[in-house]
Amino acid sequence: MIENRKISIITSAYNAEHTLSRTIESVLNQDFCDFEYLLVDHGSTDRTKTIIDNFAMRDSRIKPIYIEENTGYIGKALNYALKFANGKYVCFLDADDFLEHDYMSSLENAIEKENADVAICGFNVVDGYLKKVNDFVNDKYVVLQCKDDWIEFYKPHSKNGSILSLSFLDVWWNKLYKRKFLTDNNLWFYETTDPLSDSHFNYDVFLLNPKTLVLDKILINYYRHLDATVFKYRIYEYKGRIKYVERWNKFFDSLELKGYRTALIKGFLLSFHMVSKLVGSEKDKLLEISDWIFNPSFRKNSDDIKCYRNISLSLELSLRLIAEAQSNIIESDGNLIIDYYNLLIIDNLYSFENLSSVLEILFRNDNDFSIGSQWIADYIIH
Repeated sequence: MIENRKISIITSAYNAEHTLSRTIESVLNQDFCDFEYLLVDHGSTDRTKTIIDNFAMRDSRIKPIYIEENTGYIGKALNYALKFANGKYVCFLDADDFLEHDYMSSLENAIEKENADVAICGFNVVDGYLKKVNDFVNDKYVVLQCKDDWIEFYKPHSKNGSILSLSFLDVWWNKLYKRKFLTDNNLWFYETTDPLSDSHFNYDVFLLNPKTLVLDKILINYYRHLDATVFKYRIYEYKGRIKYVERWNKFFDSLELKGYRTALIKGFLLSFHMVSKLVGSEKDKLLEISDWIFNPSFRKNSDDIKCYRNISLSLELSLRLIAEAQSNIIESDGNLIIDYYNLLIIDNLYSFENLSSVLEILFRNDNDFSIGSQWIADYIIH
């Protein structure tokens, strides 16, 4: 039996044979030794279990946990492991991400020094070749323990609708949590297939106003690949994503920061394009996007006319992709709206007689999203 350790780190792995060894090595190579590593095999059918077993024989700090059947709910696997955690602090690491060598020591030193409930670090975004494509890091070390602190933290980012601060908050893998804070407040992960379940968990965490510190250091690498769950989309998933936006907007409204409405609503753009490329009937996909369009969250949660226009255009193009059965068209690495606009206008990929009228509605200075895009949806669907 593993003795109580200062930190419990938890990874849930499902068919992760291609990335898991790198992830585990990044944990074992930490310059902080006082940890236990709870490795959950969530019903894998590849070599994931064998990899875990081999590492467990090599290092006694690894505690293998096996769930025989995959439920599709990563929250269920994390909750199961969390019940076995003994550490004063707990952190969560995805099976394809990897840590900088001082991840645990830096977070543990800071959270102990400040007697905080949550410590947050910056992160790199790396591609399939482990090349950095982006990073998110705050420019200074800050401690947040009252409303005024949070407002000061968000104010520089809310002016331009940046999602920098939101990126710090709504993921689980760049944080060290005081385990007593989680247990005392009965905080658990959502056991759903929603890829945004970590965001809902952290909304519940930060709604309680924990004493939080943000480090000005990058300590983890987020591995972004197109096969990741977060980039997949299930039909009729829009309700969960709208709930995500509504909950976080409520949080930002409580801080009287409206700029984040624009940043959050822009997160829907990717979902529209995900729907347009789904495998399924055109009718189901059109109904899915129609539900997005008519949901009042769009109008209520956006106070930026540019955001209205971007969403309107993005929706119109996504709907046309579906209507014209152009599912083979995939967005490039550049700006989604520019790419699709070029396909539409420059390449004249789509054409019907009232195109100029549509664009006039979309780009009018007084454009109202609920008028422009609902009109487009009605035109295409009916």
